[in-house]
Amino acid sequence: MLVRQLDALLHGPADGLPRALRDLFAALPGDGGAGDGGAADAAAVLTGALPTLPAARQPHVVLALGLLADGEDPDVLAVLGKAVPEYLALLPGAGRPLSRALLHLLGHFPEHRARIVAACRDAGVGPGEMSRLERALADLDPAAPVIGRVWPAPLAWPLSARERAGHLEWARSLPAAAVAAAWHNDTRTLHAYAGARALWAAESGRDAPATASEPTPPAPPATPVPPPAAGSGPAGWERFAGTLCCPHCRSPLAAEGGGARCTGCAAVYDARRRGHLDLGADSGPGEAMARVAAAHYESALRPAVLRLTGGNWDGALTPDDEDRYLRASVRPAPGPIVDVGCGPGRWTAVLAAAFGQDRVIALDSSPAMLDRVGALLPDVLRLRGDALRLPFADASVGAVNCWNTLQALPDPALAITEAARCLRPGGTFTLLTFRPSPDPVYAHFQRRLTVATFDPGEVISWLTAAGLTVTDTTTPGTLLLLTATRTPDRAR
Repeated sequence: MLVRQLDALLHGPADGLPRALRDLFAALPGDGGAGDGGAADAAAVLTGALPTLPAARQPHVVLALGLLADGEDPDVLAVLGKAVPEYLALLPGAGRPLSRALLHLLGHFPEHRARIVAACRDAGVGPGEMSRLERALADLDPAAPVIGRVWPAPLAWPLSARERAGHLEWARSLPAAAVAAAWHNDTRTLHAYAGARALWAAESGRDAPATASEPTPPAPPATPVPPPAAGSGPAGWERFAGTLCCPHCRSPLAAEGGGARCTGCAAVYDARRRGHLDLGADSGPGEAMARVAAAHYESALRPAVLRLTGGNWDGALTPDDEDRYLRASVRPAPGPIVDVGCGPGRWTAVLAAAFGQDRVIALDSSPAMLDRVGALLPDVLRLRGDALRLPFADASVGAVNCWNTLQALPDPALAITEAARCLRPGGTFTLLTFRPSPDPVYAHFQRRLTVATFDPGEVISWLTAAGLTVTDTTTPGTLLLLTATRTPDRAR
């Protein structure tokens, strides 16, 4: 029994509550999961004491209960589930920290769905939070699975009828086991977002400001970007003929039929169907899902990832701050500027504004993302390619930007090595990614989102080994912004 840890959380000094929560969490085996029965006993003790505790202590105790529920141990969930009426009784008049913690906890009990939803509506829980809670409590409908577009809240994903139909067709094409796994993962990410937000509110004494990922009224459907007309080609890839190469054998490319042909292995790369030069890459999920994700990347997905994985709940790092960082840090050598993993082009546009569209190359594995870049920046060359096998000759590009991409790559060290290989001496490499929280409870929520995080020292060692010299490291929240320069004597 965790007597000492429970006593500190229930009766210790008020200023010691954050430490007491972490000590209890550290004492639970398996990241809050099942052990020798201690977790279930702890759940019973905390639940029994909760109604009599001072209001200032309740948020941390409810957070502890939510962490216990995250462990998904049936014995623990059985103890907590019996007390759902007691948790609901705390909702009316609860301050923000307590209500946030209760929403995280209550999202674990689908068997009490109707009662929980009714009580939360009566308590005035906002639309965005209600949509997250209702999805966390929902059962999977195998005939109409809604997966991959619920985080950070379903309300953040308004879809047109056409998008909804395309997404459903994609989801139905997946094996049943894959759908079930995706549904469970979506639920865990909703719990993670609710829990991390509750922790931030309890320990900062503030609520996170509203963003586009936390809408209060329903947002209108996002305007889809139409694909480029068939037969339209990229914006003159030939002007980069001395830079581009075959991603497989690195031989130069020659123009052929509106696309390109490798002069070495004779591979042919198309540029006619979608208006970008397709150098081949694994685009991941189905096209319908990719188009939905591309349409909601900036309004829903990325801000939520920055909040949870980056610890950016107070908006300490804004998109304007990111723009300023890039404008101040990108110092290209002669040659094109490559935006690797460009997404829908938000930061490609910053580079194009600073250096001209005709100098910037946007590279991504997703055709849907490249379509959006084309609608935004028609004169930027768009390449469908692989960050682990860049289609550029050695020492041929002036700068590489890798913004909010490294964590999505299967081999981040190789991606850095590839970027360094392509850079000319003196060219800059800029990066935004995430680092693990030193707080074990917050790191628990980061892990449940399954977005990779990196120790800054590890990333710097990859950069150094690749022949880059780090000139700036900035770490707001749990974000990592970094600039490095190609070392001249390592250029090839």
